[in-house]
Amino acid sequence: EQFPADLLLLSSSEEQGFCFIETSNLDGETSLKLKKASDITAKYNTEAAVSSLKGRIECEHPSELMYEFKARMALGSWESRGRGPKKNEGWCSLSHQELLLRGASLRNTHWIFGIALYTGVDTK
Repeated sequence: EQFPADLLLLSSSEEQGFCFIETSNLDGETSLKLKKASDITAKYNTEAAVSSLKGRIECEHPSELMYEFKARMALGSWESRGRGPKKNEGWCSLSHQELLLRGASLRNTHWIFGIALYTGVDTK
C-alpha cells in the first residue's frame, strides 16, 4: 500500500527507527531505500507513546526536489503565540532521511508511525 501523503517518520517496528521503502512509482528505482527516524522520536514506538507526543515541526514549503528537504522539530511543551519551547529536548534538524514521500511503499518493515507533513496537491 502506498503512503497517502508525505510523512515524517517518527518510529518503526525496527530497532532505532529504521524502515525500508520502495519508490519505483516515483523515480523508477526498484532498489529499496533505507530511512531512519530521528533519534528523539524513534523511542516512541507504541500508539500510546506516539499519542502523547507534543511539540512543533517547522518545514520548508513543498518543492519538486525529491531528495532535498529541510525542517526542524522540537518536542515538549510549547508556549502560546509561538514564542518558543518551554521545556523540550531541543531543536533537531530533519532531512530527506526522515521523509516518506506520497506514493512510496513500505517494504520489509512491519509498521511505522508517521505524521503527515504535505497532503493533496502540495506533496513533494
